[in-house]
Amino acid sequence: STAQYEALREEGESLIKSRQYPAAVNIWQQIAVLRPVDALPHQRLAGLYLTKAINDPQKALVHLIALHRAELHDNAYAKRIARIYRDLNQLEKACQYGLQAVHIDPYDKSAHELLAELYEKNHNPAGAAGERRILLEIEKLRAAGPAIPLGR
Repeated sequence: STAQYEALREEGESLIKSRQYPAAVNIWQQIAVLRPVDALPHQRLAGLYLTKAINDPQKALVHLIALHRAELHDNAYAKRIARIYRDLNQLEKACQYGLQAVHIDPYDKSAHELLAELYEKNHNPAGAAGERRILLEIEKLRAAGPAIPLGR
């Protein structure tokens, strides 16, 4: 019910504010069951699993990937997922999400920089060189003036 959801959400937010992260995870998991398609519980759980106190990036990935699948126009989740996989040294998966970030927003410099870095780490110098060429093209377009609104 809405009342139950609101009560849990308030409790979940206040537990985050008071840095009681394990208790907050418990509440937000209940909310995720109540509202499976809601973005908010996934956002909160991903954030909680990435806190230093809990530090469970594998569990954070589950929620970030759910958010990424629902988000067609914003590559922020794809970039976050790619960075987590990079830090877990799962470079194939990191490259896969780095590439998705670039496809979502082809004019996002940070996405191309990230993908170039991931290709380097994954021993793909040709891929990295390709990304650096694209970065130069984006720079040229930006220098040519504000004809097209580019990236965020």
